[in-house]
Amino acid sequence: MRGTILLTGATGFIGQAVVPRFLHAGFRVRGLLRPDSMWPFVEHPNLERVVGDVRDSASLERACEGMDGVCHLAAAKADEACSAQTNVDGARHLRFAAEKSGMAFIINISTQSAKLVRRGVYARTKAEADAILSSASVPVTTLYPSLVCGGKGSGAFETLWRISGLPVVPVFGGGNAVYYPIHRNDLAELIVRAAHAREMFGRSYDAGGPEAITLIQLIRLLASHRGRSPAFLPIPLPIGLLAARLLSFLPRPPFTASNVLGGAESVTLDSSPLYRAAAFTPRPISRILTEETALLKMPADSDPVADELAILSRYILSMECQRWKPGPVEAAWYAQALRGHTTIATHSLGIVRRWPFLLGGLDAITKRFRDGPLQKKLLIVATIVECHPVSAAWLLPQDHSRISIILLALLACARMGGKMLLGAFFLPFPGFVRRHVSHV
Repeated sequence: MRGTILLTGATGFIGQAVVPRFLHAGFRVRGLLRPDSMWPFVEHPNLERVVGDVRDSASLERACEGMDGVCHLAAAKADEACSAQTNVDGARHLRFAAEKSGMAFIINISTQSAKLVRRGVYARTKAEADAILSSASVPVTTLYPSLVCGGKGSGAFETLWRISGLPVVPVFGGGNAVYYPIHRNDLAELIVRAAHAREMFGRSYDAGGPEAITLIQLIRLLASHRGRSPAFLPIPLPIGLLAARLLSFLPRPPFTASNVLGGAESVTLDSSPLYRAAAFTPRPISRILTEETALLKMPADSDPVADELAILSRYILSMECQRWKPGPVEAAWYAQALRGHTTIATHSLGIVRRWPFLLGGLDAITKRFRDGPLQKKLLIVATIVECHPVSAAWLLPQDHSRISIILLALLACARMGGKMLLGAFFLPFPGFVRRHVSHV
């Protein structure tokens, strides 16, 4: 079947692989774009964007108008309130909008975690969303992917790649949980084929790769591609959950209770019915690892201006416990701003690019050199961040618990103390500071 399809979560990790495949298959694609998100796709005659949010029922109803079907990829993983609004309320809004617009099908992308016995916020809300959508009058095809990988920025897989380089790797619950890694391009192909096949409508399928592997086995394989052989430190489940609970008060915790529970329990998937129905078998683990480790090792095309912007923005946002990656548009703004300040445009902060961890100390020691290149560039980057819509998520007033405020204050004090100590380290080397970051 061909036709028109709406994609929620179109700009996400999986969505960016699904959109091109639907276009290649002859669909007219409409991507739902949140107001604070960037549109990563090139222009295409059969691709359109509509601003909206699954949490906003009115905008979702407008997005569904005239669509034959919808592929539901949008999901929130960490914050409890946001997970409930996006995953549960979003599913309820989508079911109503799809029924109202007379859609022919819904492709619902769930998660392996929804099948866990002990569920964290993400798994619980995704399971609730599945139940809501399964009760729709519109035929729903639900896929349960396992660990999805493919390309830089691949979430959990790239995190595993990073920690595989550590000498000692902490693992929750012994690290014996089983996963079925699947490449995002293969998952995208399965999704498009599910939208083609009416005989798949109204059914649920496991959507993992063809091979099972434990977490420790996967990390060992990744480490072997680095020439490493790490030791493993098992973290008992109660300690992991306690740590996740304490860290949950931070705006962006390094791990959540969902991560702990998901890493401590195995879920058995049988994806062979999906392979038969879609007439497609994903690539094996060996090929995934060969392709992905080569890509992760490959240095990106170096753009000094973009690299500098990324480092400075990461430093500024770290003070707010936030993460955001500037894109080509922001890099162009930064380059234009530098051209307007000829005294600093040609001054490369090479030391910061080579050793980003020095930035806090250099920032502290150069506060008295307000006209120097580092301070001016930090001011330019702060302005770019503040003017971008994504900053509304942390600059606008928000409600915080008392514990959250205390933890954030302690973290801010710790960061400030670290900056001052590192800055004091540079005091005996004024020539070094002037040469690299304080004088043009």
